[in-house]
Amino acid sequence: MYTAVLTILMGLLPQVREGGMPWLSQMLRFWPFVLIWTWMMIISGLAALNHIFRWKMKEIPFILNHLGVVVAIVAATLGNADIQSLQMTVFTDEPEWRALDDDGALQEPGLAIELHRFTMEEYADGTPKRFASDIAVYTEDGKTVQGTVEVNKPLKVNGWKIYQYGYDVRMGPESTYSVFQLVRDPWIFWVYLGIFMMIAGALCLMFFMAPKPVRV
Repeated sequence: MYTAVLTILMGLLPQVREGGMPWLSQMLRFWPFVLIWTWMMIISGLAALNHIFRWKMKEIPFILNHLGVVVAIVAATLGNADIQSLQMTVFTDEPEWRALDDDGALQEPGLAIELHRFTMEEYADGTPKRFASDIAVYTEDGKTVQGTVEVNKPLKVNGWKIYQYGYDVRMGPESTYSVFQLVRDPWIFWVYLGIFMMIAGALCLMFFMAPKPVRV
């Protein structure tokens, strides 16, 4: 219960390196959370091993559930430190390969973005209804990926998700640049794998391990 509450708090509150709310904004440095999290992972791991050593077909749902919890939570927690989030401002027909991290330092993510066209649809009162960017992405390994990026519709290239983040609000539909957010989470596959294992374990319990109805 304590682990669940603290994990929810970590998900709801922005985690920053400095400043923010005491310990709530640096949850991975908060020693009670680390101790409780480690203890829960040890218990879940030992429970999974116990079911593995008692191997029978009926143990499969329990193995999937316990291992899924361990894989998903460990990957999500460790991945929190490895997530990269960058912002790149790209002008029309001017390929850009530099981006800014959360500290304002220049980074080179290993790809370049060229903005071909920025488009915007507006409501009758002039507020933005939809805005998107037609772009080309050039990678270090020689690939060229063409696509359209919208809000909540990113383009995936070499492990990066490229989101439409902003534009020149003064120019509106005539904006000559787009701001993109580049996000990379190398642990996301393992998080999804753990979730899939838990779902598979629950389905096995539901369809194959449910008690048979007793005929009177």
